[in-house]
Amino acid sequence: MTADRRKKADGGAYTAAEPPELIFEVLTAEGAEGQRLAAEQARAIREVIEWLARRRSSNGQAPAA
Repeated sequence: MTADRRKKADGGAYTAAEPPELIFEVLTAEGAEGQRLAAEQARAIREVIEWLARRRSSNGQAPAA
């Protein structure tokens, strides 16, 4: 799927002039809570990377829609 045809949550498609909206909040944590959060983030990032790797075809391209 190209950047011009990404799916919106409501079933529509984004256009190149209409990128998806991203809202995030930045929090900081220190000590044991910071270490716990860093481990949780590392696990989440690894899960995403593994998911992406499973979705790749043998030639390195994303699978056809």
